[in-house]
Parts: sequence; C-alpha cells; structure tokens
Amino acid sequence: MSDFNTALQLNPDFYWAYNSRGIAYEFMEKYDEAISDFNTTIKLKPDMAIPYNNRGLVYDYKGEYDRAISDYEKALQIDPNYGDAYCNLGFAYLNKYEFDKAIENFNKAAIILPNYAAIYTYRGTAFIGKGDYDLALADYNKAI
Repeated sequence: MSDFNTALQLNPDFYWAYNSRGIAYEFMEKYDEAISDFNTTIKLKPDMAIPYNNRGLVYDYKGEYDRAISDYEKALQIDPNYGDAYCNLGFAYLNKYEFDKAIENFNKAAIILPNYAAIYTYRGTAFIGKGDYDLALADYNKAI
C-alpha cells in the first residue's frame, strides 16, 4: 500500500495507481476504500472500462447486485468486447436468480473467452437453476 500511496503523492492524477490500490483494498475486503479508489479512477479516466468492472465486483461482494449490474453494463458500453465484464454480469444475474439473463451473458463471455473455465462452471449453475441438467453437465464437463 505504501508504494501506491507514494505514487499518488508524486502524481495525484495517476489513475492506474488508484485502480490498483482499489484492487488491493478489494482483496483485503476493505470494500468502501476500494469503491472510493475506483470512483477516483473513473473520475480521472471515465472512458476506461476496467474500473467500472472492478467496482462492480466490489458491489457484487457486498450483495448490491443492481449496482454491480449497472457498472458491468457501463464497462460493456465502453468496451463491448470485455469478456470478463460479460462473465461478471452473468454472475450478478445468477446471484439474483435471473437465470436466462445470466446464461445470455455467459454465452457472450464464452465467445470472447472460450478457454475461461469459470464461465462454463457458472453457466452450468444457471442451467441447474432452470432445471436443464443435461446442459449443466455439458458445461461442467467443458470446464474440466
């Protein structure tokens, strides 16, 4: 943390340092601090998709799924090929038991990131939620 703080003292507009420190706070489960740093990153670089996705993750961890969804959608407006944001959007819908929307976004993520096993694991869970056990099993096997 001290390196991030030093970097920001030297250059208060260093948006990557805010974003990176926000990720560190996220891993430390200091969610309010993480959100604050992602907010600053967005203020300094509003056309960058990554901090919206990162802030969405923190909202997901806090159980604020609608706010997470809003951030993932904003990230995707900026970068429509951001596979991680589609995956995270799918996961937020999965948490809300909106299985069709979850599957739709996992499908988009799988096109962009076809080798990312988590997509198939999460999509398989959404298929289970819908009672589509054969599709779930196929996704779980693909994840392996």
